[in-house]
Amino acid sequence: MNKREYAISILVGIGIAVLFGAANAYVGLKAGITISASIPAAVISVGVFKYILKSSSLKNTMLATTVGAAGEAVAAGIIFTVPALYIWAREGVLAAPSILYISLAATFGGILGILFIQPMKKLLLVQEKEELIYPESIASSKVILSGVNKQSQTKYILHGVLVSGGFTFLSQILKVFPDSVKHTFSGLKNATAGINILPALIGVGYISGYRVSSCFFTGGIIGWIILIPIITAFGGDNVFFPATLPISGLTAEAIWSSYIKYIGAGAVAAGGIIGLVKIFPGMIRNFGKSIKKIDTGTMKSRLIPITAIAMLGAMAIGYYIFGIVGLMIIIIFGFFFSIVSARMAGMLGSSNNPVSGIAMITLAVSSMVLLMTGKIEQDMFFLAVIMGAVVCVAASLAAETSQVLKTGSLLGGPWKVQELGMVIGVVISSLSISCILMLMDKAWGFGSESLSAPQAVMMKMIVESTANNNLPWTYIFIGVVFAIVMELLNVPVLPVAVGMYLPISMSSCIFLGGLLAKFLDRRKEEFKERGVLFSSGLIVGEGIMGILSAIFAVVSLGGSTVGDRLDLSGHFSLGIPGSITGIILLVAIFINSSMREKIVK
Repeated sequence: MNKREYAISILVGIGIAVLFGAANAYVGLKAGITISASIPAAVISVGVFKYILKSSSLKNTMLATTVGAAGEAVAAGIIFTVPALYIWAREGVLAAPSILYISLAATFGGILGILFIQPMKKLLLVQEKEELIYPESIASSKVILSGVNKQSQTKYILHGVLVSGGFTFLSQILKVFPDSVKHTFSGLKNATAGINILPALIGVGYISGYRVSSCFFTGGIIGWIILIPIITAFGGDNVFFPATLPISGLTAEAIWSSYIKYIGAGAVAAGGIIGLVKIFPGMIRNFGKSIKKIDTGTMKSRLIPITAIAMLGAMAIGYYIFGIVGLMIIIIFGFFFSIVSARMAGMLGSSNNPVSGIAMITLAVSSMVLLMTGKIEQDMFFLAVIMGAVVCVAASLAAETSQVLKTGSLLGGPWKVQELGMVIGVVISSLSISCILMLMDKAWGFGSESLSAPQAVMMKMIVESTANNNLPWTYIFIGVVFAIVMELLNVPVLPVAVGMYLPISMSSCIFLGGLLAKFLDRRKEEFKERGVLFSSGLIVGEGIMGILSAIFAVVSLGGSTVGDRLDLSGHFSLGIPGSITGIILLVAIFINSSMREKIVK
């Protein structure tokens, strides 16, 4: 591969990294879940090189896929933590973080994650290939090989992007019909049902599968159709903290904001901890195995002259930002969770990486340690969240790096080139996602109904509870007990908990995607695969339009925002019938696109 081909591969990969990083940030902040980008990144890389650049080079495609995979990994580490800082800034607790600071912290964490697995590569990817199969790497390598040798499947992603982008443009920018339908039951006061018409959430539900998406919907039913009416019926004119008005005068949304979201947050926290506890013995065993079998040959030939110098540089930056105590927490937790995440990716895929649980443990420990060192509240809030973000990004990148290196080993690619590509992807994605976070907060505000950011709100609560103990613990403990009961019933805790935390209209939309997955599961295998690609396109298409909508919401033109000027709802609107027609059309197009032989020439 010459320098020109190398540069083109890097540029294509950067485009994919920015695209999927932005899409995952948008969807993760709305629904609390991210989707692995390795397979769709491989599909897009194949399509770009084969049909646009007229090249079928395996190494070109593999390098672009490697760089592109970094965007989703950085997004997963950042969006679960950093939005808490923006919420505190809105509350006047501290100043909003700068784009430069967030991007530097994310880059620091990403490079640490890549460096942490350097001495473990041979063990993870070669010596234990029977135990660590890296299922997503196998799928990505098959996609690249089949795409280079046969017809690319990029058209299914492109079709999803066009459908989702067009639909979102009509509903959220032009607003010719509402993007949600809600109904309040008259016989059951404050019981609320509804559905958001968001193509990305349908894609998330499809990729998550029927079981997980049904758990999201179950959480929504428990929160909005069971708990809210019970609180309304028995609360009467009583005023319970943190609400300041009688329950009888509260709307369903107000009851959710005052009580249900704390129950959901407690369940989410407990679910993350339960997930870590369940795998903890295996974590310790695998970690010990990795340490014992460090590849000393790699250390002698490559780690000392290159990796060790890079690690010292990263540590110097970390010391400057966090001090010796903060740096030690980051190194200890980051190294441990990076190795664990790399092994988790090998066994189950990076999509099953418990990033939110990792963040909770890191934030709780770092908050307590920072308090003991005498940090004032505002400094403790800021440092704890940034340290948690660094560890999360490190763990995410360790998993993603091991995964793309496994893809490279399956295809015969050079690891050194892939690792450099991951570093480039991390730097660019850190900057782009930091800009997107600032934009989204300015447009809608984190923690709002439009941008719930459930994990980040929970992280904020963990740090605050450590500092001043002013949370409504009764509701949080109810959520903890609820999570334990779900675990005893062998029900996936986290999706049920997040479903309870989200508006029911969102969990309904995710469940619709799960129903489509169940429908196509009974058909040909190729239909299911097309559904995954089309769903990835739905996520990217809405992510692009969501970011465009945020830009329109903050850019002024002639005394009003661009978004206000494009809003046609005051002049022309199809109303609820248009929304219902839209959701039916989305489902029909989804099924048709997945089951037709040809959709785009």
